[in-house]
Amino acid sequence: MAWTDKANGPHDKDLRERDHRPDTWNIHFFDFVGILSVALPHSEVVSLFLDRIVKFNDEAFHDVMASFLRGYDRATVATNTKNPENPSDVRRLLAGRIKRAWNYRRLGREKGFTSETHAGDALNAMFYQPSRWANTGRPTIPVDWPGLPAAIATLPDLVVGAPTSGYLASLFLNLVESSHDKILIPFVIQAMEAWCLAYGVDRNFWAEKNIGSRVCAWLDSALAKDAVVHAAPAERADQVFRCLDTLVQSGVAQARILEEKIANAGDSRKTG
Repeated sequence: MAWTDKANGPHDKDLRERDHRPDTWNIHFFDFVGILSVALPHSEVVSLFLDRIVKFNDEAFHDVMASFLRGYDRATVATNTKNPENPSDVRRLLAGRIKRAWNYRRLGREKGFTSETHAGDALNAMFYQPSRWANTGRPTIPVDWPGLPAAIATLPDLVVGAPTSGYLASLFLNLVESSHDKILIPFVIQAMEAWCLAYGVDRNFWAEKNIGSRVCAWLDSALAKDAVVHAAPAERADQVFRCLDTLVQSGVAQARILEEKIANAGDSRKTG
C-alpha cells in the first residue's frame, strides 16, 4: 500500500494528475484489498486503506475506489466470507470524498445524464453497479438482498446533493429496483422530492427519460405488498402528492393511478 500510495501521487488538489499511474496494478490490488477488508476490523480498514484512498487526486481516487468497492461488495455478498463490521461507514467515507471532486460539483450544477468517465465508473460502483463498460442496468447484488437497507443510507444523500443529475437518478433507480423492501420507501420519496425541486414540471426528465414511470412502478409494487406499507407515504402525504402532481403535469400517466391508490388507502384506514 505504501508503494501504491506513492505511485499514484503526489496527492495535492493544486497539482495535476500524475502521468503513467500503475492502472493495471491498481485494478487488481485494490480489488484484492476490498476483499481483504471484509475480514478486517473496520478501524484497520480505515487506517490502512480508506484514509489513504480519500487523499488521492480525483482521477486516481475514482479509479481505485471503484476497484476497492467491487472487491469489497463481492466478498460481502459471498456465502463463505465474514460479514464486514461497518459497510455503511465505508460508503459514507467514500461518498464524502466524491462530494469534494470536480465532477460531483458539476453534476450538481448541470442537468444531464452523463458523467466524466473515471468519476462515472466510481459512481457505478457506489450504487452496486458493474463497470460502466459492462453495465446493463442491473446491480451486482442479489435481488432483494437483505444487506441493502443497512448499506443504502448514504446513497440518497449523494442523489439529493446533486438532484439535477440524471446519471445519479438512473443509478439510484437501478439499485432500488432490485429490492421491494418497504424500508427503502422513505429513501425513494426523499429522492423524488429532490428531483421535483430541481426539475419541476419537465416532460423530458420525468416522461421521456422514464424517471417518473420507474419511480411510480417501484412505489406501486412496494405498496402492493401489504397494507402496513401504506403508512410510509401516508406520513409524508403532502410531499408525496405534490411530487405526484408534478409527474402528472409532466405527462406520467402512472402518477395519477398511484395518486388514487394512495388516497384510497388513506380513506380505507379512516373507515376501518
